[in-house]
Amino acid sequence: MSAERKPRTRARVTVRLKPAILDPQGRAVQATLTRLGHDGVDELRVGKVVEFTIIGAPEEAEQEVRRIAEEVLANPVMEDVEIALEPVDLGDARALQSVKSIHAAYAASRSGTVLRDDALWEASLRITPSPREEFWIARRGGLAVAYARAALVEDVLTITELGRFEDGAEALAKLVESLLAPRSDDPLAHGSLTSEPLRAFIVLPTFDDIGLTIALEHRGIRSHPMSDGSASFRCVNLIGLAARLDVDLMPDEDGSAFLRRVLPPDSMVFWPADRF
Repeated sequence: MSAERKPRTRARVTVRLKPAILDPQGRAVQATLTRLGHDGVDELRVGKVVEFTIIGAPEEAEQEVRRIAEEVLANPVMEDVEIALEPVDLGDARALQSVKSIHAAYAASRSGTVLRDDALWEASLRITPSPREEFWIARRGGLAVAYARAALVEDVLTITELGRFEDGAEALAKLVESLLAPRSDDPLAHGSLTSEPLRAFIVLPTFDDIGLTIALEHRGIRSHPMSDGSASFRCVNLIGLAARLDVDLMPDEDGSAFLRRVLPPDSMVFWPADRF
């Protein structure tokens, strides 16, 4: 399946406290540097950087990115924002490598994720279930720590894939929160489907990430497990698979029952992005 892709823009939003606002975190970092002998460091301020892609060329996306920055990512009373925009090259090796690294780390301790070689990664980023897709990357200190892909699937906002490094739970929760924020000029809205009902809830793949669940709850976002009726497994050679896994068959156990026992659904992670 292929879909004609609209132009996309990579946005980099830098959020800093206003000059008149005290920055205790910056002062603490500067004090640490002074103790370590870096006496030349002065006026240190700590901020945050959020990167994401959005539908539209830079000149079309600028107003929407600024609204996202000022309404969702920053507190305009206390913080200033700086926005940098650049067109997205679908073959961007830097972005691909960052996402691949996060995906590998996140999938390492989970069952069910699809192993991707470079060609499959390129196809996954170029082919989506819908041309209406958002791809968000959270960075800390210029390094990617989390990402989330979201698309409209049968007019339901769905996270088709997500991932984070070990210390990226808060960053990933922030991405989910940003995806749930209605926009006055929503690129995913169409026809009678407006931004507010579109972003009233979001469907996430089944995942066993306690850190993310807690981080979402701290932001007032509750998650409710749902079974995926479209997911299915088939055992082609039951005896061969049992022998390979060195697991004894139970009396009268068929292939479906065996798979449910050795691959319980609540421990599986399968990204919708791998279905397309």
